Amino acid sequence: MSTEHISVCICTYKREHLLGRLLDTLREQRHGGEFSFSVVVVDNDPSVSALHVVEIRRRDGMDVLYENETEKNIAMARNKAIKSSRGEYVAFIDDDEFPGPFWLYDLYKTCRATGADGVLGPVLPLFDGDPPGWLIRGKLCERPSFPTGTLLKPHNCRTGNALLKRAIFLDSANFFDPSYGLTGGEDTDFFGRVKEKGFRFVWCQEASVHELVPPERWRKSFYLRRAYMRGRVNHLYSLKEPPAQRFRVLARSSMAFVLYTLVLPFIVPMGDHVKMRFFDGYFHHIGRLSTALGISFLKTR
Repeated sequence: MSTEHISVCICTYKREHLLGRLLDTLREQRHGGEFSFSVVVVDNDPSVSALHVVEIRRRDGMDVLYENETEKNIAMARNKAIKSSRGEYVAFIDDDEFPGPFWLYDLYKTCRATGADGVLGPVLPLFDGDPPGWLIRGKLCERPSFPTGTLLKPHNCRTGNALLKRAIFLDSANFFDPSYGLTGGEDTDFFGRVKEKGFRFVWCQEASVHELVPPERWRKSFYLRRAYMRGRVNHLYSLKEPPAQRFRVLARSSMAFVLYTLVLPFIVPMGDHVKMRFFDGYFHHIGRLSTALGISFLKTR
């Protein structure tokens, strides 16, 4: 019986050192002979800055394909990776992450055991140095986790650590939407659309990866921008919903904005970790409502 094949897809932009580290850790993947895998790197830098990183690994015998997407657009880069992949599965991991040796094995086994169309796993923060206390205590880098086998809702799905069946992409309408290419949210949109078509995605708690959190992500402004853009993208995504659903979402955000504003004077004297958790929610609703009103303080992440 022939083994199934997984294409590990990596989209990268001017992170040669991190890409090299990721490729080196992928060499250590353990598969027990149950599947084979190769790597697809899509460089979103027109100056092909990642090419030499790939060429070094190729000379060392690594099975890695290099592609270049000249237009800066993460959705287009992901789509090129899918089109360049081969085999029955497509795995996604970000260029600033790195997995343990059984990452692919755990995703694959969970997919086979559950019969799901895709499996996602935890992305754990790894700080490059000693971060400020408010960032740790505020848990702004932490994401929800679930017991293995949990059926996921679209808002819990991301492409930073995922294994997807190639069958999902037999329909070209299921590719990532380039209109989200500069704002982010292309993964939320993707999972929402394909879930409506009946595709199922589950969690594998064992298949964790680590994501580097460098000092430039230790600034409060980074998390306020992120929260605002999350609200903006959520509103843009909601435009695909029926009018009644859009109205309910905007009504909830309007009420939340009023409540946040009323509570604001009581939050100011508190510790930075409390304030940042508060402003994460506040700026999310500001992003949603300002976009609905046609006001855009930020258009790209």
